Amino acid sequence: MDVKATVWHYLKNAREQVLWKVEGLPERDQRMPLTPTGTNLLGVVKHLAGVEAEYFGVCLGRPWPEPMAFWADDAQPNDDMWATADESPAHILDLYRRVTAFADEAIAQLPLDAKAHVNGEPF
Repeated sequence: MDVKATVWHYLKNAREQVLWKVEGLPERDQRMPLTPTGTNLLGVVKHLAGVEAEYFGVCLGRPWPEPMAFWADDAQPNDDMWATADESPAHILDLYRRVTAFADEAIAQLPLDAKAHVNGEPF
């Protein structure tokens, strides 16, 4: 059994499910706050993009090459959990696709037991 291939398969499937759920909705529903904190579906996708860029990029010594506003020193907590008025659904969904392709490159190139650094500490 190829553990890496199996885990990667489930990750790809989960990504497809996220996109499937969000892409079929009207923009109003994509942006509608669904929690007391204001999180919306586009924000969840934006957050997932940031998580994959960090864990499959920064933590593995392969920094994501584009700036992400919610990583800035002056960003507010949870800025990645909703779409701003100037972020279109197409922009956020495209970002997610580009990040997942970037993450897939790391997954393809590195062994399953590759060392990562989370908050500067080996993991």
